[in-house]
Amino acid sequence: MIVDPDPIEVFTFTQVESMPVYAGCEEALTNDQRYTCMNSQLMAYVSSNFEVTERMIQFSRGEKLFVEFIIEKNGEVRNTTIVRGEDELIAEEALRVEKSLPRFTPAKMNGKPVRMSYILPINVKF
Repeated sequence: MIVDPDPIEVFTFTQVESMPVYAGCEEALTNDQRYTCMNSQLMAYVSSNFEVTERMIQFSRGEKLFVEFIIEKNGEVRNTTIVRGEDELIAEEALRVEKSLPRFTPAKMNGKPVRMSYILPINVKF
């Protein structure tokens, strides 16, 4: 008997049967390939969309922060939060960029879309 996943439960990437698919990673067939491709594509997206402001240059010293978000069953990114990091200017921009991520093909359990949590490290240096 296959049990349907709880509709509000949030899984981690180690718990899902099938990793979410980020745009550009459709050719990745295994979870390891999807994970590697997704990390690479997410880093490239952040790198090209993160805007360093004059205020950041003046008042920030740079830091590595970690942004957590939920990839919903419909592939949208929601509940974006900073789980580690203290610089408000960098955190604000990191949240803006993560909220602008394109839609994913969602993670799956038992062949059905599920919610999945993902933590992305962002390293900002000046």
